[in-house]
Amino acid sequence: MLQMVEQGALPPFQSDLVEPQITTGLEALGREQDVAKVQAAAQIVQMLTPELTLDYVKMTELLKRAFNGLGLPEVVRDEQEAQQMRQQRVQAEQQAQMGQQIEQQMEQGLPDE
Repeated sequence: MLQMVEQGALPPFQSDLVEPQITTGLEALGREQDVAKVQAAAQIVQMLTPELTLDYVKMTELLKRAFNGLGLPEVVRDEQEAQQMRQQRVQAEQQAQMGQQIEQQMEQGLPDE
């Protein structure tokens, strides 16, 4: 990068604001190996019962490693975001149930024609 800045191919930048990330070479090979390991782990998880999976496998960690290996760490929600998603699902389910109950009560209250 320094050579590219000196040659004018890159604009000058503050080194404390930019963190270079190697995407080829040994690091890329390491990430590919991580993805392969996660794929193998996912196959093992498929053979387990849901109870064993919930009790022993850290699915969030598997997801993080898989997406980090693919170079997409930003697509995995953190715990706070996941909790918000769960709360939204619960609220939506509760609203749907309430709507069904109101609909049933209205149908029961209407006289037959």
